Amino acid sequence: MTLQCVSGERYDKFVLTKEDQKFLSYTDSQYIPHSMQYQALFFIDHVTPNLTGTFRCYGYYKQSPQLWSVPSDPLEIHISERAGLGSAHRESRAESAGKESFPPVTNLTRKGCTRFPRAALAETGTRGAAEASARVLVRLQLPEKDAMTFTFKALLCVGTSSKPILRIQPDSVVSEQTTVTFLCIGTVEAKEYRLYKEVYQRPIHAMIPQNPKNQAEFSISKVYRQHAGQYCCRYWTYDGWSEYSNSLELVVTGVYSKPSLSALPSPVVTEGGNVTLQCASTQPYHRLLLTNKGSQKQSFTKDSQYNQSTGQFQAQFSVGPVTSSQRWTFMCYSYHQYSPQVWSEPSDPLELLVSGTLHKPTIKAEPGSIVASGILMTIWCQGILDAEIYVLQKEGSQKPLDMQIPEKPENKTKFPIPSVTYLHAGKYHCYFYSSAGWTELSDTLELVVTGIYNSKPRLSALPSPVVTSGGNMTLQCVSWGRYDKFILTKEDQKFLNSVDSQYIHRTRQFQALFSIDHVTPDHKGTFRCYGYYRQTPQLWSVPSDPLEIHISGLSKKPSLLTHQGHILDPGKSFTLQCCSDISYDRFIMNKMGVTHFTQHYADAESEEPQDVVYAQLCSRSLRQGTAVPPHSQAGESKEELSVYAALAVTRPGSVPDDKEQ
Repeated sequence: MTLQCVSGERYDKFVLTKEDQKFLSYTDSQYIPHSMQYQALFFIDHVTPNLTGTFRCYGYYKQSPQLWSVPSDPLEIHISERAGLGSAHRESRAESAGKESFPPVTNLTRKGCTRFPRAALAETGTRGAAEASARVLVRLQLPEKDAMTFTFKALLCVGTSSKPILRIQPDSVVSEQTTVTFLCIGTVEAKEYRLYKEVYQRPIHAMIPQNPKNQAEFSISKVYRQHAGQYCCRYWTYDGWSEYSNSLELVVTGVYSKPSLSALPSPVVTEGGNVTLQCASTQPYHRLLLTNKGSQKQSFTKDSQYNQSTGQFQAQFSVGPVTSSQRWTFMCYSYHQYSPQVWSEPSDPLELLVSGTLHKPTIKAEPGSIVASGILMTIWCQGILDAEIYVLQKEGSQKPLDMQIPEKPENKTKFPIPSVTYLHAGKYHCYFYSSAGWTELSDTLELVVTGIYNSKPRLSALPSPVVTSGGNMTLQCVSWGRYDKFILTKEDQKFLNSVDSQYIHRTRQFQALFSIDHVTPDHKGTFRCYGYYRQTPQLWSVPSDPLEIHISGLSKKPSLLTHQGHILDPGKSFTLQCCSDISYDRFIMNKMGVTHFTQHYADAESEEPQDVVYAQLCSRSLRQGTAVPPHSQAGESKEELSVYAALAVTRPGSVPDDKEQ
């Protein structure tokens, strides 16, 4: 079918519209010398029932493409359901009651309808006569009111053979510079194949098979925006031309900058729930299109709306109910309504993370969940051997942090982080997809990054780092940095405690006191403390120096001896010997009254035949002063503590009393 738009006005272009706006086409105007008018021919190669409806045309100038003339009178097109049968009628503005009926196409030829301009019936190749014989012209003349009124004419083309099948490889939606092949499948009797684009009457490609073949290939080595559009094909045999194939749409992407796609409020969706996907662009595109690349390919299109708060053009799509039995991966594009087959670059893919019903995997971090900035760490997700894809999700993120597809059947996968930074701090989950669907989310893994702040706190034990089992202990964390909170950790990470900081006016420092009311053997080990701020609870300072806590009274007490006596002169060396009848591996000495413990270790030795295990713990020079603890401390000693020797240092010319406790 050919629609002709004519005007006495010298418009640069004419546009053809359909009442439901599903059909828009633009064509340059041509001058008709014999009528001294300007026209445009709109060719429709393959008429389908979708073309039934009312058409109008307009004229406009290139410098103002959004300013159109008054419309032509409406032309209503009707498509017959029987092969080779068509009808058309117009509905005049002055005739609002009733509609003109028209006879079948075969009868219209006897009404002088072949008076259509020869240019519109130009032959297209060696079989032009046969092709022209299959055409029937339906002409409808609209009344002309003035030079601004237009004329519509319609041309119907009817084929004589069964229609071929047209396919596009690799896909009907391709990016720019992709090689595209059109495959027209017909019959081995075909002598020629032709490929047509959109509403153009002339074929863009023709192929004569050298040998009998039931198909022909038409390739475009690199597609660009001008190649986008509707395509169809047909073939010729000695019986004449076939029908046109069903039209296929070729969409070319990558012409405009990509939009962004996000999930509101989060890409994590519960089984059976709904989610809103928002496609946004800074460019004023008319329409935004959402595509689902999952097992059920779907697309949704909406007009864009301008958001003044963000300065973007956006559209929101409601998706759901979402099930865990399939993957939900989306991308969105943008395009102008006047070129619906020319799309932007795709947005980054967004995969909905469906919390399924299958058993959740296990998540863990190596070397641990508290890591220093800059080190290599790995997050492991353990599932089942049938897992097809593992997903690592960080809370608050719009897209997965990482996705891993196992190269071979594995019941776990790793997500390496080569160098940890403050950006990696946060809470993580993992889950996986198998043929049975999505699993539940794993338990939360909270990743803490230390070394972010350089003000180093100091940790000490009150009254001593050696504590009797069942007793009380207080650990003090002090810093010059004004942290909101301090946190105490143990090397095996089985002990974590956070306390608000307090300002000490006397020292102008900030501190936190960690009280442990009932000390057990589990408290034995190395402790550290850190400072952090409330708004970033996973970003900690550099750690304090380690503080080792020892628990006494867990077994029979040893004996502490000195061979030099308890009264020594300044500057002399002395040796303390710790003995026990139990085969300990090591002994440790503590000077009472000192809050920050200076460690002195010695390996145990066995003395045959008495089987007394002893260690010489220290040999050092004495400074002037006393090592005798206050009587109150001595009186509070438990039976499990070893006996201790009180050492007195003499002043020159004085002889202190001998004293032993």
